[in-house]
Amino acid sequence: KMVGKLGALGAGLISIKKLVDEFLKVNKFIADVSKQFGISSKAATAYTKVLAGAEENTAKFLLNMQELNEVATELVMQMGGLHNITSEAVEVSGKLQKAFGLTAKQAADLFTTMHLNMGMTASQVEEANASMQQFAEKNGAVASLVMRDLASSAALTAMSMGKSMESVGAMSIKAQKLGTSFEALKEGGKRFILDFEGSSESIAKINNMLGTNMR
Repeated sequence: KMVGKLGALGAGLISIKKLVDEFLKVNKFIADVSKQFGISSKAATAYTKVLAGAEENTAKFLLNMQELNEVATELVMQMGGLHNITSEAVEVSGKLQKAFGLTAKQAADLFTTMHLNMGMTASQVEEANASMQQFAEKNGAVASLVMRDLASSAALTAMSMGKSMESVGAMSIKAQKLGTSFEALKEGGKRFILDFEGSSESIAKINNMLGTNMR
C-alpha cells in the first residue's frame, strides 16, 4: 500500500511540475511579446490569448505558439495593430503557411488581401483557398505552387485591383503548364494578363486555354 501511495504521490508531483513548467513558459512568452512589440504585460497577455485560440484549432497542423507568433506579427503590420487581429485570422493564415509552404509574410499578405481588399471573412478565405487547391489539382497543376503564385505581389495586386481569385488562379495554372509563374508571365505579357477583367468573355478565354468550365 505504501508503495502505491508513493507512486501516486510521485505522479502527482510530476503533474505539478509540468503545470509549473508550462506556467513559466507562458510567462516567458508573454514577456518576450511585451518586449517585441513594446507593449504592456496586459496587452501582451491579451495577444497571447489570441494566439492560444488559434493554436487550439491548428493542432493537426502541428503549429506551435512561436510559429503562430511569426504569422501574427506579419498580420499586425498588415492590419494596422494588435487590436485588429483575431484568433481566426491567425488560425487561417497559419494553416495557409503550413499547408502550402508559404512564408509567414506570404500567408499574411494573402489573407489580408482577401480579407481586407476583397471583403471576405476568415472562414470564406479558408474556403476559397481550399476550392482553389481542388481546382488546381483537378487541372493537373501542383496546388502548392499555384498557392505560392497567388501569394506573390503580382497576383495580390491583381486581386486587389478587382480580379477574381479564380481568374488569377487560372492564369497561374496556365503559367505553370508553360513552365513559369504568374509573376514571370505577367512581366513578359503584362498587357495580355491585365486584359482579364472577370467578364464572361474573359472567363470564356480562360476556359478555352485551360479546358475548364468556370462560370
